[in-house]
Amino acid sequence: MSFPPLTCKVLEDYSTHPPNNQDLWLGPWLTILTILFPPADNYLVSTQIKTYSEKDAAHGLPDLILEVMKSADQPLFALRTILIVEIKNTHHWPDGVDHIMRRIDLDTGYEFSKTALDKLYWVAAIGPHWLYGVREEDEPRGRPLIDWHHSVHDAASFTDFQALATLVRAL
Repeated sequence: MSFPPLTCKVLEDYSTHPPNNQDLWLGPWLTILTILFPPADNYLVSTQIKTYSEKDAAHGLPDLILEVMKSADQPLFALRTILIVEIKNTHHWPDGVDHIMRRIDLDTGYEFSKTALDKLYWVAAIGPHWLYGVREEDEPRGRPLIDWHHSVHDAASFTDFQALATLVRAL
């Protein structure tokens, strides 16, 4: 099994012909997350675009961030973030790995102060390269749970996405 043919085709095309604008990765990633975490199962996928200024960057480094949220078990209605996806365009590979991992650590840490409980999953994606991991509240940083994939649309990636979805749904 795999993602829908159009999604796979777009991901394959973006892998071989990286888009000039990283925002174009938004459509395929929204599709992936909506398939794994459907609204009918009480999940909400939200988008953000943040520009971070870091001392080693002449200009801000824009990151496209997606969050998967679900209803929190509280007396009042609230949404709780359970998965963060940070996306950078292909030209940041492999030099952007350290940057995206710093962003994962900062953003997951921030979520614990907002809505995350004891555990939060994350995905780091640089073009077609991606991996996922977990950050637990008492850990100083996130830890990868798989090695980097170098394709988003192959069978091995689909299997790992399914494994991630199982972990996230258990929260």
